Amino acid sequence: MPDADLAGVYITDDYIDVIVGSDAHPNSAKTALSGLTLDQGNFSGTSAHYSAQFEFGKGNVEDVISACCGWIKANTKGMRSVGVACYGSFESLSRVDREKSLPSYGRLQSTSHGHRLGFKPLAKLFREGLTGADGRTPLVTVETDVAAAVAGEIYLRTFQANGARDKTLDDQVFAFVKVSLGIGAAFMRASTSWQGRLHPEAGQIMVPRWTSGYDVIDEQEAEFVHAGARNPGSIEALASVGAINARCRPYTFNDLKQNPNHLMWQREAYYLAHMLWNLTCIVSPHAIVMGGRVMGVPGLIDRVRTAFSQIAGDASFPHYGELANPETYITICANPQGAEIGKPGVIGALCLAAMEAESLE
Repeated sequence: MPDADLAGVYITDDYIDVIVGSDAHPNSAKTALSGLTLDQGNFSGTSAHYSAQFEFGKGNVEDVISACCGWIKANTKGMRSVGVACYGSFESLSRVDREKSLPSYGRLQSTSHGHRLGFKPLAKLFREGLTGADGRTPLVTVETDVAAAVAGEIYLRTFQANGARDKTLDDQVFAFVKVSLGIGAAFMRASTSWQGRLHPEAGQIMVPRWTSGYDVIDEQEAEFVHAGARNPGSIEALASVGAINARCRPYTFNDLKQNPNHLMWQREAYYLAHMLWNLTCIVSPHAIVMGGRVMGVPGLIDRVRTAFSQIAGDASFPHYGELANPETYITICANPQGAEIGKPGVIGALCLAAMEAESLE
């Protein structure tokens, strides 16, 4: 793509996904993702010229990021803007801090999952890696992986009907929940992801302990503590891959994934449904999209919907109970593991690169 001047980067603890593209109308003001006109051909993920993946393996993190930046520069005409998405937490994602080039912007903080990146200053590493021979540095915007994923989901849904723009989505609030090594969530309306003093840390939401009617299991669950979690009563401590591995030794998440009828998944659905109910009562999104490796377990999304319906049915807000429609409210990205392998996340990172570039012109 000789005219590509945008890039989306999606970072996991194992690899970096990257996609390049361009906006057909780069100088027009845009206030919603539906206003973007990005090359749809980029999103197949099948052309090495449009996308690539860089595995960390045993390599140095800085070297892998440098290789990623080299590929971007080789496949673009000169970078204008890049969106970088990664699991958090971050010291700062404030656009004000970005404009001031403060070292806190885009710098990772401690995390209970994914330790490869440590406290890396992602914004700084990508700015340095993408500086051209002429000394020009593209705009680097850093976001959480879930914030990029919700942007990607909205953009893809916008063009689902034969490429026609569905602008009704512009006024809707979407939530994306990723259930993987950690658990996180992000919210977006039109093109604006939710940020306050810090970015959301939905993985720290407190949920009630699971009760199934089996006394022995209930007793064990009441005493369960995931030592790797920051908050022992949080959804991350009870329902992440790390929690599953800690609770079910010697079996692992990968073992249990092969048995979708295991009692473990009833408990998982209970916890996730309570998290979604909390998000519903606080944010009241129009739809919740779920992704991440845990949501690739066959039938789990249906279990979550059933558990959510039970919680909503017990509430004294009848109109909230109507949200339990499994076909419209709690959905799953087209690829159940999309947030893990990067598709909605990396597309969303590209969208954010285009939107941020537009907002500054």
